[in-house]
Amino acid sequence: MPHATPAWFFFGDSLTQGVNDQLMPGGWASRLAVLANEAGLCSIPRATFYNLGARRHSTATIAARWRSELESRLIPGMEPRLVFCTGVVDMAAPGGGVAADPTRIADQFDNLLAQAASVAPTLAISPPASDGNASKRTHCAAGRPAAAHMPEARHTVCPGVYPAGKQPRLYK
Repeated sequence: MPHATPAWFFFGDSLTQGVNDQLMPGGWASRLAVLANEAGLCSIPRATFYNLGARRHSTATIAARWRSELESRLIPGMEPRLVFCTGVVDMAAPGGGVAADPTRIADQFDNLLAQAASVAPTLAISPPASDGNASKRTHCAAGRPAAAHMPEARHTVCPGVYPAGKQPRLYK
């Protein structure tokens, strides 16, 4: 029986896409792939990495497109892993718009992650939202821990990283 091929799907906005990254085309998703290969965690080319970041895509836009993009790329023998980095566009309001309601965005992200976790192992990577006050940077704008969306595997690897003793919401 042939070995399954790990396939990493990175969904997000321009940060995921690597826009304006002068050092490495593909941004942080490419860096992560290279580091994982160098550390022996997954070999390239066996492992496949899809950078599906898209400029100015909000949480709602990513929630609307991730499943169809995943399904259009799956082939027999693939073991998908899903990574989401979203929220920056919602708060930055590009084009002079108004920043989105942080509670609504957090709820959209919760729903997106729950749906994704029902399909494949899922990881959320996101810079914590900030109002400029460094003491509040460990909590997102909705008052939830910034690490609230970390999956159980991350919790096991890095115990004690959650602010004020809060535990992450685990998606299984």
